[in-house]
Formats: sequence, structure tokens, C-alpha cells
Amino acid sequence: MARIPSNRRLLDPAFRPEALDEPQILFRRDAALMFDPAFPYGMGPKVDLLVRLGVQGPWDMWSIGSLDHPSRAPSSETGSCVFAGWVARLESGHREVEIGPDAYGRRKRARNAGILATLDALDRRVMSARLDPDRTVLYRGAALDVLRGARPGESSEDSWSHVATRLAADARTAMARGLHAVTDKTTRAPSGDIHDYWHLAPYFWPNPDTPDGLPYVERGEMRRPDAVLYAPGSKQFDRSRLQRVLEDTATCALAWRVTGQAEFATHGAALMRRWFLARATRMNPHLRYAQVRLGLNEGMGTGAGLIEMRDLPLLLDAARLLAKAGALSRREQSKFRAWLTAYAAWMRDSPQGTEARLARNNIGTFHDLQAAAIAAYLNDAGALNEIFRRCRERIQIQFDPDGSQPYELARKNALHYCCFNLQAWSALARIGDYCGEDLYSYRSAAGHSLRRDLAWLLAFDNARDWPHGQVAAFDWKRLLPLRCELDRLEGRGNSAPPPAEHRSFPAETGIRPYWFL
Repeated sequence: MARIPSNRRLLDPAFRPEALDEPQILFRRDAALMFDPAFPYGMGPKVDLLVRLGVQGPWDMWSIGSLDHPSRAPSSETGSCVFAGWVARLESGHREVEIGPDAYGRRKRARNAGILATLDALDRRVMSARLDPDRTVLYRGAALDVLRGARPGESSEDSWSHVATRLAADARTAMARGLHAVTDKTTRAPSGDIHDYWHLAPYFWPNPDTPDGLPYVERGEMRRPDAVLYAPGSKQFDRSRLQRVLEDTATCALAWRVTGQAEFATHGAALMRRWFLARATRMNPHLRYAQVRLGLNEGMGTGAGLIEMRDLPLLLDAARLLAKAGALSRREQSKFRAWLTAYAAWMRDSPQGTEARLARNNIGTFHDLQAAAIAAYLNDAGALNEIFRRCRERIQIQFDPDGSQPYELARKNALHYCCFNLQAWSALARIGDYCGEDLYSYRSAAGHSLRRDLAWLLAFDNARDWPHGQVAAFDWKRLLPLRCELDRLEGRGNSAPPPAEHRSFPAETGIRPYWFL
């Protein structure tokens, strides 16, 4: 191949370039000798082929063939090609990759970037075709249809009618609680901005060895009383109100979908409007002051703070339903998408977001869960592809091939955190189903598998079987949602609702309301 520095020279009939660059090969369909796909693309395989065919050329003086690939026997077609012609490589229009001391390296980097850009574009095209902005992600439309069609006369606790009645009652309870705003707290973040979300790190306490109690120090996994959800002291911060907004909005939206009663959708939209949209009460789109350790990090929160927005996917399903109900105007939907876009950018670029993304434990999982849910809501196919690639890498990092979770097993309440982390993975897998990405079928070369991770935890039946740490009481009923997930994967689904005592769990468990829908 001759690399042409100027395409104009090819118009000169007398021009004969010196073809000394990498050879190019045109394949005939009736050739006996085939290109070996086991060889990586590059100069070595081409030279190897030419040598076997006995085609003479400057490569006879090159050592690349013998160095990269040991010489093999000549082909039966040796001598059928007695000479090689030449081909012109036209100038690219990018002079920096054509001439100069590092032109070869720049060409390689440009080629790699082009290949990646092409693959990314193809991935985006495929992913975009899979997305349906009107379809709920965590809650299955078919399950909601079953619930809506439940006969009112069926009042036993094991009936779908009882579930529908309970859902409507929960929605009315949410309505009775009223609306919530980030501006309702009684204290402020270190920024002084009442619109900034603000909460202290739950396991950090005043330092007993300093006059002012600073810097706060960790007490193992002992939670501060004011960091307990819905405790009286929590009103000075935002965590409890945020959880109310996320869960109450989802409950009201689901109740509208099942009953058709507009009052539920109206209240759900009002909750969203006050927390995310209204200028006087909206939350700034970041968690810069989530899980602050006073006296440390200049008053800023940590990556662990992102976990406090972990139930954002609930809200996004609710937003889809409320849009269908006509409770959110197109302008309000646009404003909410703008809020999510800003929050996603903060997650991507901020020190806290970067720390959470790189975390090897459940913090990293919940980061990806939020990022994937937002990308699905915004129809951002490129972001979804990037997140699912990272998820497959994360499975290899977080889990051992036998399915255990070394970073969660290091905790004093290891059973809680193993279960908590797998709840996040279960939700991520649901988003994957929505996007046509089957995370449960992924298996690494070393045997890492999300399905195996589920099976590992579910092999333990009670506290006597659990050989790792768990200092706090643990409700073994928490394993039922994960067991149902594994049963579904293995074709052992059940069409009946779960027993009443297995239908709802505290928010700290990571199990979403009405998880079985």
C-alpha cells in the first residue's frame, strides 16, 4: 500500500508511488487458502498469507511474519499469484495522522476511536428501539391489570381484591399525611441554602474527646436516633420527608392505575410538584450535603449519601403513571426531566457521585440503579449501554464466583447488607428486562453470575445457618422477594399474591412497596 500525502498526485499519469506500507489483500470467493480468523487483525496475518502463497514483495525482508507467527507449510496455491500490485491509501484530510514522527501512533488511536464510536452508535440504535417511555419499569403492567380486574366481592386476605383494597387504603393514608418539601426542615445544610438536601451520616456521632464534638467519629454500625426514618428528631433533616415523597407518590400513582380514582393521581402529582418543581419549595438537584460527617470534608457529604435517593426508580414509575392520568402537564413533565438531567450530571461529575460509582459495595449498586432508572426515563440509550457494561464489571467485583459478597460480609450486619445489596440488583435487573438486557444470564469467564449470587444467599434458611456477622435482629421474611425472583427465573412462578405478612417491609430493607407487582 502506498500512503498518498496529496490526492492530486494520483491524477498525474506518470506518478508511481513507492508502495512500502502495510499490504492490503483482496479475497477471491473460490480461493482454497482461507484467512485464519484466529489471527488478530493486522500486518502479521497478511504477511503470513502472502508468504504461504509465495507472493514476492518487500515483506520478504521483513521479520514480522516469523516473529509474530511461526512459518507454516506453503499453500497448495503457491505460485498461482506471481506478483502483487499496489493500492493507494488516499489522504484522510487530517494531516496530523498522515505525516510527522507520531503519525502512525495517531492513526492507531484515531482508528480505535472510530471503531468504538461506530459500535457505540450501533448499540444506541439497538437500545433506542427497545425503549418504551410509556411503560412502567419496576411495576409490571400485566400485574397491575390483574389487580385492577380483581373482583370486589373477594375479601379474603389471600385474594387480589384484598391487595387492591389495601393499596387504596395506603393511598388515602398518604393523602392524609399531606405534602412535603425540602424547605420544611428545621435546620440547614452547611451551605445555608434551604433548598439543599441535608442529612448527617447515620453512624457518626459527636466526638467525646473534643470540646465542640468535632470532628464526628464513627461508632461501628450504631445509628444515630435522629437518623432513624420517621423518628421525631429526623424532622430537622430531609431524609424522612424524601422517603415519604418517593413512597407516597408511587403508592398514589399505583392506586390511580388500579382504581381509576382521579384523587389519587392528583395528590401524587402535588407531591412531585412541591418537592421537585415549585420554585419556592423545590430541592436543588444534588445530594452534596447527604450523610455529612461534621468536622470532616469541609462540611460536604460523601458518596454514601447517594443511597438516600435509592428509591428514585419508584418515583419515575409514578411519574409515568401520573402523566397517563393527565395529572402532570407537559410543561411539568419537561421541568421534571430537566431536574433529572441536572441530577444525573451531578451524579456523573461530582466528587460524591464519582466516589459512589467507584464503590465496591452496595453504594455502587444503588448508584447504578439510580443512573439506569434516570437514563431509562430520559430515553438516554447511550447512558444505558454504558451503565449495563459497568454492571457486568461490577458483578465480577462485588461477588466471588461462589456467589458470596466479600465487601458486605465484612460488615457487622453482613446478612442485612447482603440482602440489601441483592434487592438493588433485583431492581437493576428489572430495568435491564425493560431495556432488553438480561443481567441474570450474564456469566463471567471465572463463573461470576447474578443468579448464582441469589442462590448463594437463599441457601441460608435461618440465623442458625448464617455463619457470618449480624449483630442486629434480622427479619428472615426479607428473603421472600428474592426467593420469588429466583423462582421466576427458574420457571416456578406463582399467580397468587404473597401472604399478607410478606407484602410490606420497612424502607430500610430496600424492598419497594408492593414489590410483588
